[in-house]
Amino acid sequence: MKRTVCLILSIILCSSAFYLLSACNKDATKDLTATSSFLLTESNQIATTDHTLYQQTSNNESDLGGGVITVQKYRSAFYSVPAPFVNLVGKEVFFAWRETIDATATAETMVMSQFVQHFGITREQFDKANLEWTKGVRDNLFGVPCINPKDYANQEDDEVYNADIIFTFDNDLIREYYLAPDYPYLYDIEFEKAVASGEYTPQTEVWVDVEQMEAEIIAKYGETEIVPEEPTNALEEIATTPEEPAVTTEDSEPTQAIKVLTDQ
Repeated sequence: MKRTVCLILSIILCSSAFYLLSACNKDATKDLTATSSFLLTESNQIATTDHTLYQQTSNNESDLGGGVITVQKYRSAFYSVPAPFVNLVGKEVFFAWRETIDATATAETMVMSQFVQHFGITREQFDKANLEWTKGVRDNLFGVPCINPKDYANQEDDEVYNADIIFTFDNDLIREYYLAPDYPYLYDIEFEKAVASGEYTPQTEVWVDVEQMEAEIIAKYGETEIVPEEPTNALEEIATTPEEPAVTTEDSEPTQAIKVLTDQ
């Protein structure tokens, strides 16, 4: 009798544990989806056709925390066009254009620079999309928006675009600026432990104050809302229409938002 009771209790306990575990996993999945929705639903990190073309193998034990790992020659921002920028022209048009990119040439030419020039994105459109991306880094990715990360590889996820650099359309300058450094750490947890123990002092200096960035954009453009314009290139013409350099106007003057340094 005792054995039967114990067996019944064991079954009940196992069932309860399974239910609780399933519920926890479901909640965790829900939380992960909510956290990642800015990336998953908007496809923020949209790279070019063949991302492997831009990688190089590092065998230096000191690179990114040590070990033999594959790293990108340039930082992630060099290869990506986040959703707020894609939405300026529409996903269908963007993907059609992306398929026409020469992947080999793009290995040394920033995708965002090509995107801005090809579609004639104005500085106002860019600044507003960059603000939306910056808010997404803070609110959806729970990162600290920064410029020119130097502390750990995953910090690139928090990088905000430097419009002053991109709108020069100087490929040499852009390549030099976005060249990936030899990060001392790969993950933020390694970085945080080293900082907490006093072993490492953060090297990243440029942090973005989101509220100040928004205030400056409102002061300059009157609002932060992005009003999409019809792309100048029809879908069927994308593959054959030559790229035109972006025209700089009075709206092209750089804002101070990207230049602001705020002590952490």
